[in-house]
Amino acid sequence: MASVFVYDETRAASEPQPAVSMGRLALREPRVAAAVRAMEQALDRPLPAEALARRAGVSLRRLEMLFREHLGASPGAYYLSLRLSAARRLVTDTALPLAEVAERTGFASLSAFSRAFRRHAGMTARKARAMARAGRASPSGREGGH
Repeated sequence: MASVFVYDETRAASEPQPAVSMGRLALREPRVAAAVRAMEQALDRPLPAEALARRAGVSLRRLEMLFREHLGASPGAYYLSLRLSAARRLVTDTALPLAEVAERTGFASLSAFSRAFRRHAGMTARKARAMARAGRASPSGREGGH
């Protein structure tokens, strides 16, 4: 019941909503929260899993178990999801070239970014950008005017 009264710190409107409530996660499992914070601070240069485990103060095996227990994913899968969520925001909310979006979210090449984005979003980054622009231009703000 006490977790109902845990609030995350205030963010600017332009900052992304975290994938998990860091306040609740920090209370339930501070080691996982420490690793997630490290991930969020290093989206452009992904940290190796061993470095995340060191920051969390646990072995790599223990970190993997904690992530699966508390987040339902491996550290690598969770990190990739964070990076791709950030990439999607950059694709849909900015006019940055896709190569720069790839660089800012830690992808070694535009082609690696494009493949990962398509698997994650179910469409290409160019299509996601076009749909976002069309959605902002339509009176209802939704694709297809529904």
